[in-house]
Amino acid sequence: MLREIISHPIDSIHFIVKRLARIPQLGLPNFSIGRRDEFDRRLGVDTAVLVRMPETDSGNRAYGRGYQASNISLVEWALASADVAFERTTFVDIGCGKGRVLILASRHPFKRIIGFDYSPSLLVACRKNMRHLGLEGRCEIFHADANSFQFPESGVMLFMYNPFDSPLFEVVLERIRGINAPVTVAYLGPERKALDCDWLDKIAESHGMRLYRKTTQRNEK
Repeated sequence: MLREIISHPIDSIHFIVKRLARIPQLGLPNFSIGRRDEFDRRLGVDTAVLVRMPETDSGNRAYGRGYQASNISLVEWALASADVAFERTTFVDIGCGKGRVLILASRHPFKRIIGFDYSPSLLVACRKNMRHLGLEGRCEIFHADANSFQFPESGVMLFMYNPFDSPLFEVVLERIRGINAPVTVAYLGPERKALDCDWLDKIAESHGMRLYRKTTQRNEK
């Protein structure tokens, strides 16, 4: 944390001020390192430890929300409730971090499983976890920004576990809108209002995690 503040003082101040402004909604900031949980201990991986300010040279650093391990039960609910044809669907974790969601997605017969993140250090941990579990051939990992990543032009399930703030969120949302294929979106985070639009239908919700389906009849190009 201290190294990141020294290396990127302006972005660090922006992050801290932004987080302090959200104390009424989110509570006091937690900059603790954290530790492995039962999921990590059982599988022998490292996905639970918090990284509040991941190392990155991306111009989108100021909009990032750091790395926090996804809630396992919510991820499993989303995967079970999405009602997609796994064999014809590509799963994409937007901001995959250390790969916890990819591990959970690998338990389903998706056509492809893709994860990308803007932090090289998080991806080092992610690839290490994939190798440990023998998933390096199953899960495709990319270093990329969400506003430039090329989404597959086929049936996709997009997973976003509070990855970034506006205005980047709106930019990515417009890129998702442009995918000329069936799209299912799983999202948890504070930008939910942006998803209440005329080209997405909410199909399910559980404990803040929402599932949406793109309304292709209003989006064909």
